[in-house]
Amino acid sequence: MKQPPDICPGCVAQLLSQPPHRHLPIVHIHTRHIVQNVSTDEGYSLPAACEAFGVEYQKLQTVRRAATTKESIDDIRRDGLVMSELAAKLIGEFEQHPIPLSPTHAFSPASIGKGYLRAMGIKPILHRQPNFPKEYLGYAQTAFFGGRTSVHIRKVVCPVVYLDFLSMYSTVNTLMGLWSFVVAREIRVIEHCKDRVEELLRELTPAMLFEPETWTRMNGFAKIVPNGDALPIRSKFSAASNDWQVGLNHVYANKEDALWYSIPDVVASILATGRLPEIVDAFLIDPSGTVFEAVPTKLRGMVEVDPERDDFFRVIVDERLSLSPRGHLSAIEAKRLDKALKILASATCFGIYAQMDRQDQDDKVEVTCHGIDRDPYTCKVAHPEFPGEFWFSPLGSLITAGARLMLALLDDCISRLHGTYVMEDTDSMAIVATEHGGLVPCPGGPFGMPDGRSAVRALSWREVAEIVSRFVRLNPYTDNSRSILKIERDNYDPETGQQRQVFCLAISPKRYALFLRDEDGNPILLQKGINNHEDRWSEHGLGHLRNPLDPASEDRDWIRQAWMSVIRRTSGLSAQPLGFEHLPAIGRIPITSPTAMRSLARLNRGKKYNNRIKPFDFLLSCHVKPFGYPLDVDPEKFHLVAPYVPDPECWVDLPLTMDRPIFGKTV
Repeated sequence: MKQPPDICPGCVAQLLSQPPHRHLPIVHIHTRHIVQNVSTDEGYSLPAACEAFGVEYQKLQTVRRAATTKESIDDIRRDGLVMSELAAKLIGEFEQHPIPLSPTHAFSPASIGKGYLRAMGIKPILHRQPNFPKEYLGYAQTAFFGGRTSVHIRKVVCPVVYLDFLSMYSTVNTLMGLWSFVVAREIRVIEHCKDRVEELLRELTPAMLFEPETWTRMNGFAKIVPNGDALPIRSKFSAASNDWQVGLNHVYANKEDALWYSIPDVVASILATGRLPEIVDAFLIDPSGTVFEAVPTKLRGMVEVDPERDDFFRVIVDERLSLSPRGHLSAIEAKRLDKALKILASATCFGIYAQMDRQDQDDKVEVTCHGIDRDPYTCKVAHPEFPGEFWFSPLGSLITAGARLMLALLDDCISRLHGTYVMEDTDSMAIVATEHGGLVPCPGGPFGMPDGRSAVRALSWREVAEIVSRFVRLNPYTDNSRSILKIERDNYDPETGQQRQVFCLAISPKRYALFLRDEDGNPILLQKGINNHEDRWSEHGLGHLRNPLDPASEDRDWIRQAWMSVIRRTSGLSAQPLGFEHLPAIGRIPITSPTAMRSLARLNRGKKYNNRIKPFDFLLSCHVKPFGYPLDVDPEKFHLVAPYVPDPECWVDLPLTMDRPIFGKTV
């Protein structure tokens, strides 16, 4: 297929004439003036992008204009010139990658990662080996789960030390030797090796998991009959949302309902329960040879990579670790490049092997599925998902399972010291810890305070440092003097460099905040440019909502205000009412597909063209309280929408649409 011509940096008019579209690369322009950098998969406001890429930008006072004026045209022309210079900077950065990819087809960091694989002559595994047994792809896919995220202590403020693993997916990938599968001439399935896998699991000890060689022996899957084993499983845990979610649970099943799990997940269960599950079948995968057409390339045009000799994922992280000593990079440049390399490594070593592409369909279509059982089955689904170009379920499943095992190993280290943690999130954990350790109050804790309150044991900072030092042995990189587990910068005062006491409040997975306390016990959120290098409060669950105080503004300070209110109330302190508590939670939905347009046909019916919702317009979406739906609707198919209105004072009385008009005040 012939590619469309590239959009040149100088042709800003051409770029601005394009309709807003989710596949505009490099510079992604919205009506809110957002720049998207595919190297980091990160969105910037226009001023922030100019600062990050060294482009001069004079920020003017934003004035909302109801009509086109000379001033508004001057604003657009000024922003157009700035975007032109930004486009040139971004394309210059992109061209450092010696890959066969047009800038206009770089949709994400995964696009760049795939470009490197193609540059090295590495074709997708299933293109090289199209007859790989589908039943084993199905077994591995049923064993796929995402990152391990949980809250161990909920809605209780605890003192913590915040830890983070170095490039978790790349590290696990390298430890398990998975690059050898990416470049293998053939991947063999070692079938029905139950005895071999059981022997490995029986001899494993926590100490052996600190030996890198152990990780190379876990490239396989086991079919087990769970009997209280601690395993991830999908279920509908919430009656309010009725969504399918993943939780780490004590799982039970009959023999006829045995389930496939990756070996790292089985090992994590053994760490948690101390017992070997009942295994009824198992298989391993084994790489053989190297692809004939593999050729060397250079990472960012500088670092030689020979795919037959070098682990590409390790090379990316080595390059990332070497950034600090480079004096010619400014702090902003080093940070941006560090993020770009981190995302590139993660997307290339994990994302592309787990990629499933959803196909929007108006009608249900019949698909053939391979899963738990050897024989496939057919079913009809409304929006089928099909494997991406580089998808290979054994790799996708093993990488995330290895990351979950790494967190389970850290959990085991903490448990052996009778400690605990507040939250964990894919590659990080907030361990309950104070400078000298001891008991801290916590409802439901296994220990008791002298005054009778329940408590948990806080580790000391020294004990946490000793745990961190144990993970040095698992460092697979060129500079192997550092631990792959690090005490994050948040734990240190940016001015003095001294460790400080950080506190954590978590309310659910991926929803947590880190903060300090002043001399009077008042919480002080960790905030970029004030007391920390980054904001440390989660936007998960709120980030998709419009600013209720000014929907046209990209200012997210309202989320900080919400977290501060939650923390103060949880701590038993007074909190000022928020200025937006009375407003509904409103999100903005872009209309970017024919399927979405067809679903709005009824809403557009009978309206003049100027009043219709059109492609690439926006809708407001109102979020409904749990159990706040009308009695005669299906909550799974219920959505309130309205044409986009920027004034939040109008939201409460806005006519929202479902099958019939319903007003915001009844939600």
